[in-house]
Amino acid sequence: MAGRTFLGAKMAVCATLPATFDGNATTGYPSLTWVEFCADAIPALKKTFQTVEKTTTCSELDKDLKGSAKFDAATFNFDPGDSSAAAAILKSHFDGASKNAELAFKVIFSKRAGETTPEEKCTTALVGGYADSNGGSKNDVDLKEVSLWIQRDIVTIDAA
Repeated sequence: MAGRTFLGAKMAVCATLPATFDGNATTGYPSLTWVEFCADAIPALKKTFQTVEKTTTCSELDKDLKGSAKFDAATFNFDPGDSSAAAAILKSHFDGASKNAELAFKVIFSKRAGETTPEEKCTTALVGGYADSNGGSKNDVDLKEVSLWIQRDIVTIDAA
């Protein structure tokens, strides 16, 4: 199948978490009621392992091993005017009473020819950053930068 672009892709948040962190239609990510929104770009969903160096006196070659892993922050800009419901969820999880609570987050790709449902990438996150204003010139839209700290492995819901 041909590559997938981000044209038409959306993101979505949900203030509640699923009962199971998987693709189960009745208990997992698909069972949630999502609030969709658009952004300037879809953020990278990237996990990186810490380097643990193994050195011994018997070998002249030191080896790198994998230690603990962590996702990079998923950072994007969006206009809260496009989705006040998504903005309210993100803002309340940033500095409201639920600021240390995880929210559900997903990326929704656009459908390719022949697909009836799009591919989705789902996880949970803490809102680690929420800009009051990104600043700019008179010809810029006042977007808000949001940083999500991913808390669980990414679950892919395959397109059908």
